[in-house]
Amino acid sequence: METVDALEVAKEYMTWSSEHKLEEIWSELMLPQTTYENALGFYSSLEEIKPMMRKFFSDFEGVHWETDNIFILPKDSVIKSGTPDFAL
Repeated sequence: METVDALEVAKEYMTWSSEHKLEEIWSELMLPQTTYENALGFYSSLEEIKPMMRKFFSDFEGVHWETDNIFILPKDSVIKSGTPDFAL
């Protein structure tokens, strides 16, 4: 079985997402049975996620992510998120 480095996957996801490389994200980082939940709803498969992501990146063409701290939380951890400080 191949070992996956979660931090490397997260970094790759952030890079490809900032570059709007959706096909790479879907083919390399997401399994077909991936589920996803956000403020817009719950998506039960990669085929449901794709249109949502396409629309998001179409609506916000200049969006990109700047990250200076990526880390792994211990299993069953909870983290409180704050209000994002960004302008679109």
